Amino acid sequence: MAWAAGRRLPAAHGAAPVLRGVIVCILAAVMLLQSLATVRPLYAEASESPPGPVIVLDPGRGGHDTGVTGPGGVMEKDVTLLLARAISELLGDDFTVFLTRTGDYSIDLSSRASMANARNAALFVSLHVGGSRRSQVDVWSVYHDLRKTGIRDLSPADRIPFEWNRLQQRHIADAADFADTIARHLEAGTAGAAVDVMGAPLPVLSGADMPAVLVEAGHLSHPPSASKYADQDFIRAVAGDIAAGIIAFLEGKNRAGFSP
Repeated sequence: MAWAAGRRLPAAHGAAPVLRGVIVCILAAVMLLQSLATVRPLYAEASESPPGPVIVLDPGRGGHDTGVTGPGGVMEKDVTLLLARAISELLGDDFTVFLTRTGDYSIDLSSRASMANARNAALFVSLHVGGSRRSQVDVWSVYHDLRKTGIRDLSPADRIPFEWNRLQQRHIADAADFADTIARHLEAGTAGAAVDVMGAPLPVLSGADMPAVLVEAGHLSHPPSASKYADQDFIRAVAGDIAAGIIAFLEGKNRAGFSP
């Protein structure tokens, strides 16, 4: 087809599509940069020289999910974030601490455990405060995952294929021990009474591939507790008890040869 050898497109028709393509690419790049600038961080910033084991703290609720609202308007989502920040400050010198959320936005339950797995965390602690229709009730509890029936005992060394939402099953024994340790420190401190320790099928814990617990630090529906949580000193005191439980558990497991 010799007629095509010297054929050229008219300059006006050839340059315009190229110019339009360049403009589109530039606009797309600008939009991408703008979107990246508005993305919220999923984790708290790590220190430059990360010390010690990784601890992931999960401030419960967030965003549209306010959780329990106590007298005076104190909301669970705010209390849990303040608790997480206070615990992080207390642990920061000896541990690498990350938060699943660092502001007021929502995260689905499965993603919270996934963040801990992605960070290869040694421990995962989900923080909550509860509520009841009876305002006189004030219960403190620490939960670990419930052992599933029909599943043989597993250990962290068992790396058999496992459904993601059952990974916690190979850490059940350590998680129960971890829950007991935190409960003891809360009982001796801010709770001032017996703290319930129990297993429960909680989705936020089931996918975590490390010992994981959920702390329910009293009831916001109980007016005296709601008043206490309006006080930063009380929040720091609760955080201190939980941080002490984390340290005590890891120290005990390290003596027993546990490697986070």
